[in-house]
Amino acid sequence: MPAQATKFAESDTYVRELMREARAVPEPRSSGALPLKRRSFLKLAGAGGAGLVIGFHVPKAKAATETPQAAAEASKDQSINAFVRIAPDNKVTVYSKAPEIGQGIKTAFGLIIAEELDADWNHVVVEQADFNPKVYGYQGAGGSTSLPRAWDQLREAGAAAKAMLIAAAAKQWNIKPSEIVAQNSRLTHAASGRTGTYGQFANAAAKMPVPDPKSLVLKTRAQYRLLGRRHRGVDDPKIVSGKPLFGIDVQLPGMLYCNYAKCPAVGGKVKSANYAEIKAMPGIVGCFAVEGTGKPTECMPGVAIIAKNTWSAFEARKKLKVEWDESEASKDSTTQFSARAKEYAKKFPAETDSNVGDVDKSFANSGKTVEAYYEYPFASHATMEPMNTTAHWHDGMVEIWSPTQQPNRGQPLVQAALGIPEDKVVIHQTRAGGGFGRRLMNDYMVEAAVIAKRVDGPVKVQWSREDDFTHDFFRPAGYHAFKGAIDKNGKLDDW
Repeated sequence: MPAQATKFAESDTYVRELMREARAVPEPRSSGALPLKRRSFLKLAGAGGAGLVIGFHVPKAKAATETPQAAAEASKDQSINAFVRIAPDNKVTVYSKAPEIGQGIKTAFGLIIAEELDADWNHVVVEQADFNPKVYGYQGAGGSTSLPRAWDQLREAGAAAKAMLIAAAAKQWNIKPSEIVAQNSRLTHAASGRTGTYGQFANAAAKMPVPDPKSLVLKTRAQYRLLGRRHRGVDDPKIVSGKPLFGIDVQLPGMLYCNYAKCPAVGGKVKSANYAEIKAMPGIVGCFAVEGTGKPTECMPGVAIIAKNTWSAFEARKKLKVEWDESEASKDSTTQFSARAKEYAKKFPAETDSNVGDVDKSFANSGKTVEAYYEYPFASHATMEPMNTTAHWHDGMVEIWSPTQQPNRGQPLVQAALGIPEDKVVIHQTRAGGGFGRRLMNDYMVEAAVIAKRVDGPVKVQWSREDDFTHDFFRPAGYHAFKGAIDKNGKLDDW
C-alpha cells in the first residue's frame, strides 16, 4: 500500500475510534467506572486568603504550565484546575471541565455542583477550565454524553466542599455537623441562631480533612432547588454583548495571524508557490511551505501565510499561486459515486439480509408497485465559527487556545507532531461557535502548533469560510433505491 494510502487508512481508523469514544457513556459510579479514590481527592488552600478550593490531585507530574513565570503566578492563586473555589468574600467560582460548544453544559455543570454545594446561584461564577486530564479526567464533548459522564464526579465535588464548610463551622461553634443546615451559601445552626456565609468559613474549611467520597450524602431529586428549573446560560450576557469568549476572539500581545492553504484534493503536496510575491504584499511578515504530518486528521502539507492581521492574510491568500503535486492525492469523485450507485440500484443484491415470504411472487401478483430512488450529498458541518486555533511556541513548549470538542485527542496529536513531552503541551479551552461533531477532529489545532514553531510569538491560524467547507470531515453521501407493492386490498404487501 502506498505511504499516502496508509496514512489515509490510519486516519479512517482514528475517526472510527474517536466516534466510538465520543458516543460511549460510562456506567454509573457504583459499577466501578470513573473511580474517585480518596487519595486522589484534594483540597487546595489558595495563598493570600484565597479560601477553599476543591479539585483532584495531580500525582507526581508537574503542572504543564510550570515555567518560572507560571509558577510565580500559581503561587498567588491555586484555584487553577479545581472544580470549586470559595473566596472569603463569599464568591463561589465553579470551573466547567468540558468544552462548551453551544449545548449548554457550562451552565449545566455549574448547576450540578452548585446544587450539591447548596450555593446561592445568583453569586456563582462559572469559568471554563483549562485542559488537564490529570485533574479532571475525561474532558471531551461529543455524542451528547457530557452530562452522564460527569454527573457523579461533579455532584461529589460540590458535596465535598459543603461537607468541609460544615465541618469548619461545627468545629468553631463546638456542635455536631449534623445540626448545621447549608442553604444559599450560608450555614445556620437553628438552635443557637448562629449563622455565617460560606466565605467566612472558607479558609477554615480548607484546613479540614477531605471527606471520603463514600461518606458523602448526595441529594435526592426531591431535594433539588436548582436542577429541573429554567436558568439563563452563564455566557449569555457576554454573547449578546459581543464580549470575547470564542476561539476566534483570542487576542494576545504581539500576536500574528495566519491563513493556511491546503490542496483541494486530500493528499496533495506543495511543489512550488509564489512566496516572494506574497511576502512583498502589505501586512505580510512571512510565507512558507509546511510539510505537515500528511494525515487528514492532523496536518496536511500546505502553505502558511503569516500576517499582521486577518485581513492581510486573507487578501494575500487571493494572490497565492501554488503548484500542487497530486500524484498521491485522492481521486474520489462524487459524480462517479452517484453513477455507480445508480448502476447498483438496477438489480437486487444476490443475497438479502433476510427473506420472509416470496417477494417475486408478491410483486407479480400485486395490484400496484411503487419505486423510488433517493440521493443525498456529502454535507459540511457549516459551523458558525470557522476552524481556528491560536498557538505560541516558547520555552520549549507550545501553549494553545482552541475551540475544540476533544482536547484529550488533540494533545497527543500535537505532542507527536512536535516531538515534545506531554507536559510541554498546554491547552486552554475556549468556547466554540458550534461543532456538531466537526470539532471532534483537531486538524486545525495541529496545524497551528506546527506553524507556531516557525513563528516568533503567538499566531492565530484562522480558516476562511471557504477553507471550512473545502476541508471539512463531511457527512457521507447516501444512495437508496426502494421498491414496494400494494395488494388488491390497498395494503402494503412487500418491500
